[in-house]
Amino acid sequence: VLQRGRTRPAALLNLRWFDPRAGMWLGCAMAYPQLIAAEYVGERMVSLDFGKRQFVLEGEQLGELIRRIQDGSVIAIQEYASAVWPQRPAGPYVASIRRIGPAREGGEGR
Repeated sequence: VLQRGRTRPAALLNLRWFDPRAGMWLGCAMAYPQLIAAEYVGERMVSLDFGKRQFVLEGEQLGELIRRIQDGSVIAIQEYASAVWPQRPAGPYVASIRRIGPAREGGEGR
């Protein structure tokens, strides 16, 4: 999801993924100013480093997503969930969003 019009920069980057065991969407919103680095491998993998929280996004044709993150116009990234949409999108899509690094306090990391 991109911000329309550049009246003000996006304050938060929302990440959403589907948990098939719970049957619900999970997610978090991270402050753009806390984004320390965005690394990518081709157009299939992107890592976002927010300091204590890091995320790896995998998918197809993610080059445009990388460019939009760099200019701060992305407000939400939602992974494709086969349980919700049986057919994969024809164009660019995020296949998975994984949190990496230490487990969250009181539970496992995704």
